[in-house]
Amino acid sequence: MKLGLDRSRIITAEGSHEVYNWMQYFDPDAIASEIRAAGFAEAAAFGLYDGGAVSPEDDVYMVISRT
Repeated sequence: MKLGLDRSRIITAEGSHEVYNWMQYFDPDAIASEIRAAGFAEAAAFGLYDGGAVSPEDDVYMVISRT
């Protein structure tokens, strides 16, 4: 799992403020483990664009799970 910090500055006519979002990046095995630990029956990862197998080079993918 990798961690990251996303910072955005929002500027409006009334002023500005910053928003910070801590991000966690999971590989398919780690997210499947987290999903099962949360009580879901199963989890499977698929390629985001074609629904195929997730390769180690993929930085985005979808996860489908069921209760």
